[in-house]
Parts: sequence; C-alpha cells; structure tokens
Amino acid sequence: MIDIRKLTEAEPATYSAAPAGLSANVPPNEVVWSRIEQFIAHRWAARSATWIVEGWGDFLPTLTPVTISSVQVWSDNAWSAATLQPTPEGGYICEGEIYHFVGIAGDDSIPPVDVLEAYRRLAEYMGEQVEFAAASSFTVSMASQIELQVERSPSWLGKALHNSGAADLLRKYRKV
Repeated sequence: MIDIRKLTEAEPATYSAAPAGLSANVPPNEVVWSRIEQFIAHRWAARSATWIVEGWGDFLPTLTPVTISSVQVWSDNAWSAATLQPTPEGGYICEGEIYHFVGIAGDDSIPPVDVLEAYRRLAEYMGEQVEFAAASSFTVSMASQIELQVERSPSWLGKALHNSGAADLLRKYRKV
C-alpha cells in the first residue's frame, strides 16, 4: 500500500481566466479558483508539485494532468536518483522505499464549459451582498404591516461550493 506522506503544490503564476459576464461583486479570480481546486484533482493552470510517498505498490500522482520530471529515493540519509517501472495507468511501481516525485501539474488549457459554469455559480454565490452577514436570522418590520424575516446558516460561505451547485458540476473532476 502506498502512503502519501506529503504533497506540496505551488501556486500557479496565473490562474485561468474567469468566465465572462460575472457581476461586479464577485471575489478575485484566485480566490474562486483556489476554492475550486481544493475540491478537485484537475488543474488548468500549470504549477510545480512534489510528492513524498512510501510503501509497496502503484503510485498514481493525485493531481492531473501531471508530468513527472524526476524521481528520487531516500537512501543513506540522502535523496538519490531512482528509475521506477511505469504502471499502465501512468503511475509508478514503488518497492517499499521513500520516494520523492517532482513534476508539473496542470497544462494551461482552457477549462471545460462545466467547470467554467461551476466557477460562475460559486463566484456569484460568494459575491452575494448580504446584510447582517454574521447573523443567522434577522427580522425587519415596517409600519407593522410589512415584515421581512431572513434566515441563513452562519456557515453559508463555508458551504458555498455545495450550496451554489458548483460541487455537482465538478464531481467528475474530483479523482485522477
């Protein structure tokens, strides 16, 4: 069994562009992409990534697309170059040692339409103007004839990916 001891993923130089037609209140592009990328394994903006893994079996990098540029093995208290056999799925056969994989995740391609729609939904949801944002509910009465009662979970922003419907669109991008 392979154990991923550590994954280090750098920030990309620039994220993919936001879809056109968003309202003025949406958060910055990197904030929305960061939330989306925390939920999925796919990357559309290239960045460096490294894995330290240990164990026996097939290691398949957990981000996609990925190009592994070097593999090292921990031996005699130092990293040294290693050559591992490939797997049919694009991974590597590890033989019980500690390995260090270095590569580039992402490829600067344009995200698919469903991912851009997920971005739009999430950005618009996060950009909603909310009065009393920290309150779970509030009531406003006017002339004792009109009453407005609003209830919203205090965790609404933390659940934005799911509540906006973006998570449903991103489901197929969760795994490699």
